[in-house]
Amino acid sequence: VIPSSDKNESSNTQATPKCDLEKMPFRINSNGKVIAIGDVHGDLSALKDTLAKTGLVDDKGSWSGGNAYLVQTGDVLDRGDDEPDIWSYLGTLQTQAADAGGKVVLLNGNHEYMNVMGDFRYVTKDGFKDFSGATGENNVVDEDVPDFAKGRMASFAPGGAAALRIANQQISVIVDDSLFVHGGVLPAYGNKVEELNYSSRCFAAGKGLVPDGILDTHGPLWTRAFSSDEPDCESLGQSLESLQIKRMVVGHTPQLQGITSACSDRVWRVDTGMAEYYNGEDQALQIETIENNTVVTVLK
Repeated sequence: VIPSSDKNESSNTQATPKCDLEKMPFRINSNGKVIAIGDVHGDLSALKDTLAKTGLVDDKGSWSGGNAYLVQTGDVLDRGDDEPDIWSYLGTLQTQAADAGGKVVLLNGNHEYMNVMGDFRYVTKDGFKDFSGATGENNVVDEDVPDFAKGRMASFAPGGAAALRIANQQISVIVDDSLFVHGGVLPAYGNKVEELNYSSRCFAAGKGLVPDGILDTHGPLWTRAFSSDEPDCESLGQSLESLQIKRMVVGHTPQLQGITSACSDRVWRVDTGMAEYYNGEDQALQIETIENNTVVTVLK
């Protein structure tokens, strides 16, 4: 389901809340090895199975990747029952990786922001139960909301506990010479995506209005321009040149045959539909730089 950008028509007439969030880095350098995984969609077992193939975790699921970097391209939420457990597990890996000199970078996808905007069409019954006891003094839940959904709405509404978790993650990041983003960055967003990182976080934190860029069907969370059977390679090239990078790594569009590339390997599609909902492949993408030579490998 794709939202319409006209939902934000009245935003210009509202007072803009002050956002004092600390900005997060948009461009970071790795230690030479970066591994990317796509959409998880509420399936902890599939996530662990995928990570086991990367060498980043040991047989107990603990970080064993040393100073490697892991990037998850969003859509942890919806379609599965393990959302809180996945968030907890990924948070543990973040701490363990940092202690080892590595890094776990978690991005937001369209489903994270669908939940912030109260769009629960893909939430499972357990997904509502997991947040049934949540409250939020800053979030007034409409009386028309069914009782079973009120806890989730209180937690995911801007400024709620779950939304604050989302507000601590960006929608895109450049690691070395690769951009990681859920849907993709078209040329129109080439000079806007860094600011969209911030405004989208402010919105989730309850300190800003909903940005047009997270509603736009051509925006970084929603576009499939680089994931279709006939990707827009010309636009991809323009975006890469604008951002001064060599490749884009995207999720969002299931590649049930496994990770695919297009446009002369300038875009890699890492949403393999790993979750039980899709029953796709457990695969990850490794980008390793050795003596200025970059090798891209599908781990399966």
